[in-house]
Amino acid sequence: MDKTAKDNSNKNKETVKKPEQDVPEENKIAILGHNIFREDDKSGGSSIVVELNIKNVIDKTVGSVVFEAEFSDKDGNVVDVVEQKASSIGSNGERSVRLVHKEDVNKPVVNYNVKVRDIVMVP
Repeated sequence: MDKTAKDNSNKNKETVKKPEQDVPEENKIAILGHNIFREDDKSGGSSIVVELNIKNVIDKTVGSVVFEAEFSDKDGNVVDVVEQKASSIGSNGERSVRLVHKEDVNKPVVNYNVKVRDIVMVP
């Protein structure tokens, strides 16, 4: 087959478009960084705050995302579970999210784990 015949045969082929694949939820929002610190409140008590720096890493707007933080003691027992919702995060949008645990001196927190519990996309 000569070069011209090859070129013409490629023109007759249809381009097959791959179906749009859903991006797994855990890959839509990236946690760029996190920090944990103690913060005094106005009533004289204190809270443990986990601050997340997040980014929408897809080309669609995220309508809402719910983060869940589990706070645990030195024995690994869950002391508290806190949720925080962030809404309307545009493509490549970044922001901070704070998850706050009201500190209890009888149940000291030594560890935490954060995950995306739910995510809703804008249609």
